[in-house]
Amino acid sequence: MLWLSFFSCHSQNFNTLKVKQRYSSEADYEKANPSQIKNRVSTTGKSIQIYNQGNLIQQINKSSIPPNLNSLILSPQGDYFVAFEEAENATDYLYFFRSDGVLLSKHLINIYPNVKYSTNGEYVIVFNNYGKNILLFDKNGNLSFTGDYTDLIKDRSKILYNVFFSENGNDLLINAGNDAHLVTTKDRVIKFKTSVGRVIDGDFRSDKEIVLKTASERIGLIDLKILSKSNGLILDTMDQAKRIELTINGVVVFKNSSIVEYEFK
Repeated sequence: MLWLSFFSCHSQNFNTLKVKQRYSSEADYEKANPSQIKNRVSTTGKSIQIYNQGNLIQQINKSSIPPNLNSLILSPQGDYFVAFEEAENATDYLYFFRSDGVLLSKHLINIYPNVKYSTNGEYVIVFNNYGKNILLFDKNGNLSFTGDYTDLIKDRSKILYNVFFSENGNDLLINAGNDAHLVTTKDRVIKFKTSVGRVIDGDFRSDKEIVLKTASERIGLIDLKILSKSNGLILDTMDQAKRIELTINGVVVFKNSSIVEYEFK
């Protein structure tokens, strides 16, 4: 494992982060950062409502989509959404719809898919913890990449836990076993392999860093790891947080009675 440094949650001497704000309680944090529905798709009666930044931006007739589609996920910008059936005997298709209900495309997938958008909404990644294929689509539903994760990481012995990708779609971070593998989508080259444990959530936060929330050794707690995108070196880490939120410009760490909001330097 590559370690550059280890710091506690209360230290300000990070390589990648600096303290933006401290809060005395979760109530103070929630008051300063009121939660709101940024985007969502809601079904009521015969209509489907699309909300972006908490505002209703589109309302379409429910008959516009197949009735079996019970999982609808809106893109970050609210201009399109994907839909699929989440059930034991589900039909295994992923649908792409424009926000006005116009069907863009549909694709055969495994049931119980994990579906994620890039931060800018330009790409959608689909994978399944019981299968091997990783699929990458553009916002119009065109398949731009597909690959067997065991071939991509050149290891058939590890279980797939999570996959993340860069905003330009050029890099995949594949969490299989305890390792994070950064693989290019064009040449399918492994840029690095770093031991990080099981990844719960993560994102490419800039051209330089990758932020990961990983399972802690203590059950119910979360660790934070920030990796260099160029070589996989672990630049910073925080252990055993109760809760970690990834923000656009940094992270918020809830640890014991301390709540600290960090931003990237």
